[in-house]
Amino acid sequence: MQIVHPADWEMAIACGVDEPGRCCFVDRRHTRLDIRWKPLHFAPHMDKMLDKHRARAEKRQRIETLDDLPEGWRGVLRVEEDGTFVNAGAYFPDWRLLVEATFIWPGRRNSALEKDVLAGTGPMDEQGPTRHWQALGLEVDAPKEFDLRKNEALPGRIVWRFQPDRPKDVRLLIERYAMPEAWLRETLRDWLQEQLEPKAKVIRFEPHMVNSHRGERLISHSRIGTVAGLRGYKSVRLDVAWRCPAEGRLYHVAYTEPTRDEEVFIPEEVAIHCCRPAPVVAESS
Repeated sequence: MQIVHPADWEMAIACGVDEPGRCCFVDRRHTRLDIRWKPLHFAPHMDKMLDKHRARAEKRQRIETLDDLPEGWRGVLRVEEDGTFVNAGAYFPDWRLLVEATFIWPGRRNSALEKDVLAGTGPMDEQGPTRHWQALGLEVDAPKEFDLRKNEALPGRIVWRFQPDRPKDVRLLIERYAMPEAWLRETLRDWLQEQLEPKAKVIRFEPHMVNSHRGERLISHSRIGTVAGLRGYKSVRLDVAWRCPAEGRLYHVAYTEPTRDEEVFIPEEVAIHCCRPAPVVAESS
């Protein structure tokens, strides 16, 4: 899914793998947007689908049908004591996907912003060998067979963990840390070594350039299961870290694979985009 939203609406909820599709966005004070999607093998009757929202309105509340939304979208507006709610839906036949959006306006409604968000929301074309992932300040291209298995939004740290269905022991970790100048006291090489598992054996360190930034590259080995170990396999991990001065962020990538080889390489389709300007945050209504 691609969801366009204002810079100050941050993602607070994101569905996991094999969970019903959902993303929820908040600003400094309120929940502002809830997007849900699900596959359907038939085209729904959009007006009847919106009846459930009409039925929720009490007699004293104002409710009206919206007829000026972007092509394919139908919606209703409901005015309550604590704000204005807009429920909209669209069916994308090429993907057989139903998308529903709920806007919450605790203050003045911004209909122009609603239209921009809906016009930029829908399934992404997955042609080609990669998927494009962008959220929470991270922008990544990853091989299509790698699913985002887990994501964490921690204070000052965003963590994405990718993994293909097979082989299951292959893992790709991508992290973005805020304000390294405030907490990174050791060298980048020393910090990178601290990210390894306790029993990992460091094989080689070397300088490494990423996006024109000087970083560090580390190869390490760890023992693997008994049967695989007897067959000559070991868990080989490649760690890369660099600081982006344009963003004031530290990036860390770790790729792990069971292999008989002495080193592994991050898939060439993987790209982490940095040096992006900070978004201009405007006050929401």
